[in-house]
Amino acid sequence: MLILTGRDIDRALPMNRAIEVVSEGYIAFSAGETLTPLRTPMVMPAGTTLTMPSYIATTNAGGVKIVSVFEGNRLVDLPTITGLMVLLDGDTGVPLAIMEAATLTALRTGASGGAASDRLARSDAQRAAVIGAGVQARSQLKALFAVRDITGVYVFDVDPSRSEVFIAEMESEFPGAHFQRVSTASQAVSVADVVLCATTSRKPVIDANDLSPGSHVTGVGSYTPEMAEIGVDVLAKAHRIIVDSREACWEEAGDFIQPFERGEIGGDIVDAELGDILAGRAPGRTCADEITVFKAVGLAALDVAVATEVHQRAQDEGLGTEVELF
Repeated sequence: MLILTGRDIDRALPMNRAIEVVSEGYIAFSAGETLTPLRTPMVMPAGTTLTMPSYIATTNAGGVKIVSVFEGNRLVDLPTITGLMVLLDGDTGVPLAIMEAATLTALRTGASGGAASDRLARSDAQRAAVIGAGVQARSQLKALFAVRDITGVYVFDVDPSRSEVFIAEMESEFPGAHFQRVSTASQAVSVADVVLCATTSRKPVIDANDLSPGSHVTGVGSYTPEMAEIGVDVLAKAHRIIVDSREACWEEAGDFIQPFERGEIGGDIVDAELGDILAGRAPGRTCADEITVFKAVGLAALDVAVATEVHQRAQDEGLGTEVELF
């Protein structure tokens, strides 16, 4: 069995290839070619641990991810998101690899946003708003740079110091772009072609009035019924709303669940799953002025897809540590 660290994952799989792998995973998921039960949350006083299994028939690969989100960890100098991914052989069930899950999660979530932006953002999109300057935001922005020629990035976080650290890191990776910390989300959104939301907020973090015609919004932060970083005003203004999974979003995304329970939206508000767009079964962006929204809560099938590719590339490149289980 191969043990892979977060650094091994970063070395094994570049973002442009991760976007391709995630796209293949989305297509398989929406075509019914995976077994992907809804994740099981275990809510503890200090945080939540999620168990996420999946099997992809097209690659005959299975796996289980165990990931924890403990917001208080930052106070004791520990990562907010931690966990492990176990990749399983589809024929024997034998564990092929164990890999660090936070890096894997950020990579596949970023790649998901990249795949969505590639089909939904305007082809001439150049300015990005980043709302929430955490790990997921870094991955989202890297993926956006992979699919669009971004020249300006406007960053807002409730903690200004986090924005400063984020900008310093991203400026070194993308020196050709202009980065600016702003004091409100409105300042960022009002000048953006693409808005990236990556927060765990329980109330909306952007205002629909700030969205320009033709803008695209990606929301990946909220993943429970209590969280809702995208408000009903944004959903109402959007011309097209795309999700990673209809079932998962209606079970887990407070962005949809809360306004539905208040009678503000109907169950038909979702236009398509991203996998159907990637497979050509549904259209992506249809005109320059329409506002699009992509909401993702995260799919275990994508974890398995990315883990499978990471495992193969790590073997080819001699990464990781082999251990004997039996």
